Amino acid sequence: EPSLRVMTRNLYLGADIFAVVNVGDPNLIPLAVAEKYAMMLQNDFAERAGAIAMEIAAKNPDLIGCQEVAQFTRLRPTGDPQAPLQLVEQVDYLDLLLDALKTGGLEYEVAAVGFNADVTLPMLQGFDGSGIPLLDYVRYLDRDVILAKKGIGTRNAEIHGFSTNFSVAFSETQEVVFKRGFVAVDATVRGKTYRFVNVHVENEGLTAPDGSVVQQAQVAELLQALAPERLPVLLVGDFNLPPGDPDYIAIVSAGFADLWTLRTNRRPQNGSTCCQDEDLLNEASALTERIDYIFARRHWRTGAGDFQYPVIVQLTGNDADEAKTESGLWPSDHAGVFAAIRLRHGRH
Repeated sequence: EPSLRVMTRNLYLGADIFAVVNVGDPNLIPLAVAEKYAMMLQNDFAERAGAIAMEIAAKNPDLIGCQEVAQFTRLRPTGDPQAPLQLVEQVDYLDLLLDALKTGGLEYEVAAVGFNADVTLPMLQGFDGSGIPLLDYVRYLDRDVILAKKGIGTRNAEIHGFSTNFSVAFSETQEVVFKRGFVAVDATVRGKTYRFVNVHVENEGLTAPDGSVVQQAQVAELLQALAPERLPVLLVGDFNLPPGDPDYIAIVSAGFADLWTLRTNRRPQNGSTCCQDEDLLNEASALTERIDYIFARRHWRTGAGDFQYPVIVQLTGNDADEAKTESGLWPSDHAGVFAAIRLRHGRH
């Protein structure tokens, strides 16, 4: 069987946006948005994208699942209530990553884009001569993206939004829903076809008290959607849950093998993928949780018997000497996960 090389990479929004969600007083939202927007700019994704492109170049994956592929758009009122808001600037992580890959001589194409949270909030930009606050508006768009190496055929793209999502009421009249979901494609790699699925599941800890309910519902919906799939499935993403969590057990019980546990390159690593400091400037790695995974499953058989050894699984972006940018930033607050496997197809 031909080998398959896949990767999951959380790009990191560049700031802790849940600090805005948890600010409490709605009057403080514009200030909190300004602080997090400044942090996002400081954690320069154009620079970080170059480091992530180097990770990709080193591993040469056929397929990549990216989460937190953000787009931030800053808008300003013109003074005319009837006129549209004026564009001040836009930071698009997908464009920046594709540019970095191209600069590095890497040819990847966008196979699928899933649109998740789409939130616009006011941001304090200063004060006028009378001390009245001046507001801009920031639109935050979150996406999950599948990238395919040029020459790999993909089809049957599916964009799935979860029916259960975390929501927060910023005021009596404004409730914001933080949508999540998954994207999937059929990908033919060296003559073999697989279903490649990229997902970002809600974080139960940052969205208490209902976060665990949302996470459980999203995992259940994901597994229900994948249950009838007959192709071998590669399921990658940021699941926001540790090994042993009930939702992790549900995934494994549905026939998905956690490739990290099957790896034959067993160096003394615990597989932790989260999380570096918010400003990405911590000197030593602060990764302590394993929440990013690559799972694999066949339709009618499960377990290690479906794999021809060796099963190679490695972390990327977790070594300060190799990963950090020139200004000392980690590429992301997550590590990436890479796997090279030979997955038996059988008949289907």
